[in-house]
Amino acid sequence: MIKRPDHVQVTSTREKIVGRYDGEDFEFLPGIPNSISALAAAHIFGFGKDDKTPALARLGWATSSDQNAQALERLRAVRFAEAPPLVEYEPEEEAAEASAGELMPDRNSGSRPIAPGGNAAPATQGAGAVEPPAGKKHGK
Repeated sequence: MIKRPDHVQVTSTREKIVGRYDGEDFEFLPGIPNSISALAAAHIFGFGKDDKTPALARLGWATSSDQNAQALERLRAVRFAEAPPLVEYEPEEEAAEASAGELMPDRNSGSRPIAPGGNAAPATQGAGAVEPPAGKKHGK
């Protein structure tokens, strides 16, 4: 397990919230927890800060001081918790020891490749014969 003390789990309980931090867009859907950096949470929601005014303005919830009370009420519907640890991935022993050639399909099976659309590619009728690709024909 990899602990992430620099991350926080954010859950919106009422509404979809869209925020942006460091050039990255974040979307918080109701009831779905998202783990983000504590810095992003501080920027988007004012997490850990006494003055939430800049965050409320960035969210578009309070563009003037008379909207602060209503914006703070919306912010109370956002829950913050410790981010869960990441689970370390351990590949299966077989896959780790197999070479790329062993993982490739058998080329001598006699089957033809599958063409786009899920159909077997047509067999060529002679050396160098080429069929036009299936699909929309372009005319003049």
